[in-house]
Amino acid sequence: MKTDAIPKKILLIDDCLLAFDILLEICHDQDYTLLHAQDGESGLVTALEQMPDLILLDIVMPGRDGFEVFARLKAAPKTMSIPVIFLSALTSTEQKLRAFAIGGVDYITKPFDSRELLSRVKLHLNQHQIHQQLSARLNIYEHPLTENRVDDSHAYVQQMLKLSEFLHENIALNFSLDEIATFANTNRTSLNQHFHETFGLSVFEWLKEQRLQLASKLLQNHDLSIMDVAMRVGYQHPTSLTKAFRDRFGLSPREYRDQDNLA
Repeated sequence: MKTDAIPKKILLIDDCLLAFDILLEICHDQDYTLLHAQDGESGLVTALEQMPDLILLDIVMPGRDGFEVFARLKAAPKTMSIPVIFLSALTSTEQKLRAFAIGGVDYITKPFDSRELLSRVKLHLNQHQIHQQLSARLNIYEHPLTENRVDDSHAYVQQMLKLSEFLHENIALNFSLDEIATFANTNRTSLNQHFHETFGLSVFEWLKEQRLQLASKLLQNHDLSIMDVAMRVGYQHPTSLTKAFRDRFGLSPREYRDQDNLA
């Protein structure tokens, strides 16, 4: 649906012309500006000139491969924060793990399902927009937290409660510890110290528990797929949710849902 908002720019870096034709078809009724580069070098140039909101990046290309292009994008201050979805025919677990390990926000294998691709494009564009909005108001807390700021009134507790509300409201987003510390106007050491004193858990231990508890509730809605549930609680792939869920509850999400059916 068209809106009066400035169209989001999506850059596809892929030597396959068919991939761009498919992307055009998928996004024909979306308010996106689609850009295409057929090799890594021109993709880097286009990214710097056009500053897209999202990049779809193939791995196997002439010249620079996708991993090298990604490294160059992240090394450049102008493009380092642009989310990158790897879009590749490579299906090995090693390639996927490498893509996530270096900072890719997603990995979609070819041939791809058009609905899944559009859904993930929308998700990451939305997350990127939220990140930008949050960056515009980084100092959301009245007082900085330092190692020396632990007085008798435990003023930091209220700030940790406020931070926990903020994280819960944005639970689908995957912030780094440094980003969370910046939002709280502190450093990562003080953040973990005060968070643990308040909740008895580190930031990420607390987030994991909140995500799994929310997932258990969402699984009761049988209109949601396991993938939908995973993405709503901050897991990019159902397999990641399944492992964490089984470790926590002793059942996979599907087994948990089936048990709920029998209750």
